[in-house]
Amino acid sequence: GVAFNSGGDLFISQGRNNILLRYRYGTDSPDTLNIATIDAKGAIRPGRIYIGPRDVMGIIDRKSAVIYMIDNEWNLIRRIHKKLRNPNGILMKSSGEIIVADRGIDPLLVFRANGEFSRRLSRPQSIAGRFSYRTAGLAMDQRGWIYTLDVTRSRVICLDPTGVRQIEWVPDDPPFFPVDIAID
Repeated sequence: GVAFNSGGDLFISQGRNNILLRYRYGTDSPDTLNIATIDAKGAIRPGRIYIGPRDVMGIIDRKSAVIYMIDNEWNLIRRIHKKLRNPNGILMKSSGEIIVADRGIDPLLVFRANGEFSRRLSRPQSIAGRFSYRTAGLAMDQRGWIYTLDVTRSRVICLDPTGVRQIEWVPDDPPFFPVDIAID
């Protein structure tokens, strides 16, 4: 995982241990942040990370289906674990909503700012014609459109801000094996 805070500091997760690297803006050497202290079990394996409003950081635990929300002082705000199967992407909207890329028939889950499950982003159609898939990564553009990857079928998925209108895209020149997505 990679993320920037509002001060321009770069954070990089180290998936094999409980470490986040923080490169402060304008420096060449990182600070090492041990996130084992966030959870009493001390066994967090950070995966994807996202820094949202007020520099609140969401850290996906690669070892278990848990997302840790921490403030900029490294205090645990909450754990999100209900409804999660295999989270692989996170973003926070300015409204405070948290969107998680997971797997399933409608794998994009929306949580309220307090961490309570709200809904799934899904198209208004019968569930009978849909199938389960795994998503990876999340990004949002300036208009509020949400982008993720269907890694099961190797395609990009784009949803309007309400999550209703969905566009799928596959590049003309295969092979295409996406693992993450970002918007410049």
